[in-house]
Amino acid sequence: MVKCKVCNQEMLTADSCTKKTLIINGKEVERNTVYFDVNKRCHDCGILNKVGNIHHLGCDMERCPVCGVQLIGCRCDKEDRKVEEMTNEECREWMNKYHDLWIKDHNKLVESKLEVSKK
Repeated sequence: MVKCKVCNQEMLTADSCTKKTLIINGKEVERNTVYFDVNKRCHDCGILNKVGNIHHLGCDMERCPVCGVQLIGCRCDKEDRKVEEMTNEECREWMNKYHDLWIKDHNKLVESKLEVSKK
């Protein structure tokens, strides 16, 4: 069994991570609680997919509460940025550029799951 390093709960059975905020750019911000995949439980961290629940830190489904990009790849709070440094606005632009591609792939996945369930 794997426990979340932040909330110390069993990741595959906990409904939600209990850490409600993050520090980004020196400010405390509430974590995203509305972004989930199509399964009953998150495919990565195992939380119950339900509005109000929080992904375990490091989950590939969690989105940055500042820019909306996947939190594990977001550049909003990287102190070591140099040439590749992105401002929050640049991070949002990057997200907007690639988000449509992700949505198209995600919708195809949902549609294929729906087709399989109809058979």
